[in-house]
Amino acid sequence: MNYPSGLLSLNDDVLIAIFSFLNSKARWPQLQPPNAPTDSHLSLNLRTIILENFDFLIDEDGLVIKAIGAMHHLEHVSFQQSGPETVSALPKLLSSRKLTSLALDFDDTYYEEDIVDLPALFAGLSSAPGIRTLDIALNYLPTAPSMRPSHNFSLPQFITLPSPPSRALFRDNPPATFSMSAEDRWPARLKELELPRHITIAEDTVQHMKPVSCLSFGGETPIPGGADFENFLQVLATFRPTLLELHTKCFLADASRMWDTLRSAAPQLRSLSIVVADGECNVREYVDPLIAALRSTSIVHLSLEFPPTREGFFVANMTQVDSICAAEVRRVEALRPLPLQLAEAVPSLRVLALFSCWPARMGIHTRAGRAELLEPPPEFIAELEREDEIGRLWGPDSEFLNAPMRRIRELWAEIPRDKRWWWVEGKGAARRPVEIWREDGERARDMIKRADFDPEKGLDGFYSDKCRYEW
Repeated sequence: MNYPSGLLSLNDDVLIAIFSFLNSKARWPQLQPPNAPTDSHLSLNLRTIILENFDFLIDEDGLVIKAIGAMHHLEHVSFQQSGPETVSALPKLLSSRKLTSLALDFDDTYYEEDIVDLPALFAGLSSAPGIRTLDIALNYLPTAPSMRPSHNFSLPQFITLPSPPSRALFRDNPPATFSMSAEDRWPARLKELELPRHITIAEDTVQHMKPVSCLSFGGETPIPGGADFENFLQVLATFRPTLLELHTKCFLADASRMWDTLRSAAPQLRSLSIVVADGECNVREYVDPLIAALRSTSIVHLSLEFPPTREGFFVANMTQVDSICAAEVRRVEALRPLPLQLAEAVPSLRVLALFSCWPARMGIHTRAGRAELLEPPPEFIAELEREDEIGRLWGPDSEFLNAPMRRIRELWAEIPRDKRWWWVEGKGAARRPVEIWREDGERARDMIKRADFDPEKGLDGFYSDKCRYEW
């Protein structure tokens, strides 16, 4: 079977977009028909492949293993809904010497409890020594109290430790513990580590840990402060990262002590990203103690994200609408002065990012959004329609419109974009933030993340007028 020349001329991103619309049964024949040679042009050209229901796909057509093994240009691979068949086939599937990124999602929904043979999994992964990014999602963990890689497997530079088992399904399982014995080898150059809050690192294993340059903590279970944060500090002191991504609750227990302790435990930090979990957050109350703690740090890059308040499907009257809009206005207005405050307060800061700067777009502003509400009272819909009519007659800025809803629309017009970046320059009282393009902000952040970055001179010559964001 010959492929149309037009299809072969498409780049990988377009091909993947096309295949993403096909289910796994239809998808594979498009990628590699059973009677097509394994060295077909399409196979040779693919650098990225994402396949769902992968274990079923292997059961249905064993040629999939041979065909993927022949794709010698593969760089990024994602096998979703993997299982025992995937583990057994890893040495053949991961034959591309260019493979640098691998994602494996193991879902026990369709399998018995022996879904993952961990020794076999790590042995299979060792057949791809070039991997630099490894993301393993295990919805099932063995009932043994600890797990560890095989003695001969050197972990890649990035690993996502599996999440704890679902309590609803595995009530009797002990908490997940990452443990290593004396003969196991921890990777000497582990670059990034993502650690869910409920994963415990065994005491004997801590002694094997080497410095990790980038640590992500609390992604699936944001920390609220208090005892959970105290546990995190031990991890922080062990790894001594220079880059930290921290996921927290919107309300922190004893925030001042938390940020002061973080500053003391990680004086080497030069990049800090904070993502606040969904929920109505008092931004000022959250940020004030953080700014106070950052005054005496060497932070060069800081990212903050306070997600918008979610509207929900149970809005039933204008009082609730006013409350939701008012909370969003408070959140957005509290973000606006932060760039200048941070520039003045943190002498080492050079790159700043604020995400979720726009107010949430209220679904109740549109007929489509209102249709998703669950059994809204007719009188409430009538009120919203009256607002629509006033807007049509008197314009969107009319004083007769609902004030909180009108302010939301004004903020959308006043704020240039949802994700904003600033370059901070000057000294002392003259320090000022200058808004820059996203691409330049990300480039500066990536420079700061480099292992050989010099905080004193690493950004010399970076900023120019070309970087300045013009709205």
